[in-house]
Amino acid sequence: MSDNQATGISPKLCWVISSGAAGMENQGLGLAEALQRRIAGLEIVTKHVTLTQPWQTINPYLRSHRLDNLTSDSDPLTPPWPDIAIGIGRQSIGPMQALRKQSPATRLVQLQRPTGWLRTLQGLQFDLVVPPAHDRVAPHPVVVESLGALHRVTLEKLAQATEPFAKRIGTLRQPRYAVLIGGKSKTHDLTEAALDRLINDLKDLTGVCDCSLMITTSRRTGEDATARLREAFDRKPHWFWDGEAPNPYFAFLAAADAIIMTNDSVSMASEAAATGKPIYQFDLPGGSEKFTRFHTALESRGITMPLPKKPRTPLGIYHYDPLLEADRIATIAIERFGWG
Repeated sequence: MSDNQATGISPKLCWVISSGAAGMENQGLGLAEALQRRIAGLEIVTKHVTLTQPWQTINPYLRSHRLDNLTSDSDPLTPPWPDIAIGIGRQSIGPMQALRKQSPATRLVQLQRPTGWLRTLQGLQFDLVVPPAHDRVAPHPVVVESLGALHRVTLEKLAQATEPFAKRIGTLRQPRYAVLIGGKSKTHDLTEAALDRLINDLKDLTGVCDCSLMITTSRRTGEDATARLREAFDRKPHWFWDGEAPNPYFAFLAAADAIIMTNDSVSMASEAAATGKPIYQFDLPGGSEKFTRFHTALESRGITMPLPKKPRTPLGIYHYDPLLEADRIATIAIERFGWG
């Protein structure tokens, strides 16, 4: 195995290497599944790894090219070697570089920015590096930028997502608005004032049109804010998801006529943009230059627009090509690796 790209044989095994954090792994799986849709018989195996000290702290600035500096609870990185490995996050960078020594024929694809605060690849050996454009990694022949984060949302999944929830969704009157709420992060904060503003804007919206809200929060929303949102909207004609399985997140995206979201998550915005549906952005206090670049790019492509303050009319409906960056990157990878 792993001589496939040299012989023109289609690849059979793909590793997705990450720390196991859901947000990281989903980006790698998004690309792996996009490859799988194009390459018959491709097997995807997830590998969760944690580096031992001091490598856990100093990676990626100083790197070990060994596979024996993983903690005992890490998944083994042993033969049979994969035809392609997709790394995501800091913990994966060292193992990916070690894999290059152990299996030179394995194609290495690294997501996000594998350079720490540096902008150049600094001798890192990858076949493809896929950073988000807002990170501004220095140009390099192996660098292909993505707009936002890769993810697992596809039009096919959205088409199937409403079936398990069809009865509940059928009780919601139209227009239906999916409301995706994040919260406190390194760059943003869901303050009481911001929460008051959000609740009032949503109430104003429901007051001017006979609509339903489908609301989902995140762990970062916090218990107090979640409780206030639930108190305001956990009643007919709305659906406030209580966090209990099954998760209707994909169904909310699929059933929505438009999407309202806070501006604190690149992944959440990227997933919403896969729908091709109107996205109205509610700004939380805070931000960063990277977030500004990202949201400016979305708005310039006609994907998002600001949520009107104190809405006086129903949200306008507009359309754009769904943002499916995992599919675009998968196509590029297959062409570059000669697997077409």
